[in-house]
Amino acid sequence: MNSNIPPNLNFTIESTTHSGGSDDGTVFYNTGGYPGLTVFIDVTSVSGTGPSITFALKEQDPVSETWATVGTFSAVTSTQLKGGWFHPAITPSSGAIFSALLTRNLRFSWSVSGTAPAFVFTIGGCWSA
Repeated sequence: MNSNIPPNLNFTIESTTHSGGSDDGTVFYNTGGYPGLTVFIDVTSVSGTGPSITFALKEQDPVSETWATVGTFSAVTSTQLKGGWFHPAITPSSGAIFSALLTRNLRFSWSVSGTAPAFVFTIGGCWSA
């Protein structure tokens, strides 16, 4: 889903079932130029033996167009809701708090491991000043 998200609005990246391997989500845009982003990852279904999934937020360098990881969330092995906050004016103290100046183009990526793993999740969030 490519979308121009108006300022101060929420966004949702719907998911289907994901099994072994890595993938990059669809690019979404910070059209409002907001420095902060609150993120929620809702893992609603997990199956397999020893399943694990990790999530990362990536941003695109506007000059080289390469992607760099801004922050990585700890592994998920069961259904749960994870949250994180990205903002350049904070000092990370613990958990999923990241000091990052976000660019215009962003995307999430995920990596799935285990024996016959399968995950269903939704990623959502809101831009903030």
